[in-house]
Amino acid sequence: MPRFRFAVKDEWGRRKTGGMDAPDLEGARKRLLQGGFEVVSLVEEGQPLRQEELAVPRKPPSKLLAYTGMALFALGGMVALASWLRRPAVKIAPPQPLKLVFQGRASGACQRVVLDLPELPYHQEAVLKDGRYRLEVQLKVQQKPTYAWVQVIGATAGKALPLDAESRELPSRKMLALQPGHTEYSVNDLKY
Repeated sequence: MPRFRFAVKDEWGRRKTGGMDAPDLEGARKRLLQGGFEVVSLVEEGQPLRQEELAVPRKPPSKLLAYTGMALFALGGMVALASWLRRPAVKIAPPQPLKLVFQGRASGACQRVVLDLPELPYHQEAVLKDGRYRLEVQLKVQQKPTYAWVQVIGATAGKALPLDAESRELPSRKMLALQPGHTEYSVNDLKY
């Protein structure tokens, strides 16, 4: 039975060389393929090796390269974590006191007045007395609001309306642009 020399790659891509006995060249190739190898070169004993066979290392490379790569990856992760932990803290401005007074008159069958500051969000209701109202707001806020809605309602319980700066004014609700430095606002023409 003839002897064959071979160069193959295993399932991890490592090259191996060796020799084997087989009835013919095709039989040797089938045996190598059944072993899960990719045949790089297969020649009968006594024939010269090809260049690709000469370049095949006899031993698999050491695991040092893999360990070095994992160590560098871990070191990079630690450096990234350390820089993230030393990032400057975001400074948040301390809350500022906010005092606003809303007062005025309302006419019609209205019984309550509702104040909404949608930017905070803040909602307050008060009962009308002789058609007059006065609402005082004292809060600590990060950002001062730029507008407010004042609305009169009937006897039913009021609820916060989804009002914003683009909402429509009605006779029963008005939007007030809040000016820096001003604390008192008057709305006298609300009708229910």
